[in-house]
Amino acid sequence: MMNVKLRSAYSAKGSVYNVAKVIARNAVVLPEKTAMIDAGKERSYTYRELNSETNRLANALSDYADKGDRVFVLMQNGVETLETILACLKIGAVYTPANFRLSDSEIEFLIKDTKPKVLIYDGVFSEKVEKINPKGVQLVEVS
Repeated sequence: MMNVKLRSAYSAKGSVYNVAKVIARNAVVLPEKTAMIDAGKERSYTYRELNSETNRLANALSDYADKGDRVFVLMQNGVETLETILACLKIGAVYTPANFRLSDSEIEFLIKDTKPKVLIYDGVFSEKVEKINPKGVQLVEVS
């Protein structure tokens, strides 16, 4: 058996490097390069645009959640979901997704089980969230 030592590709010893930091770095190094294409809306985002939107959401989210807090997310897949994931990474919150196809009682169970500080949901799920009426959770509707 051979003993192999792996070296980090990142120079800062002990630093946590995640995709949000890669996008932030690319926003400086490759600002006009396409970072993402939203085929459904036929729109593309540069690294600068994606980083800017993610920063905006992270700043707003930091009013409600801190590092280590759970952020429960009830949204369909899309750009907004990716931005929410990246915003959680930027502030150190725990992104806690829910399958939007779950029943009201299943989502209610997940909320009680995970004890999130914030619930971010797509406007199409307003009725579902009103029915569940989670206590002690900051509700943030995305429309």
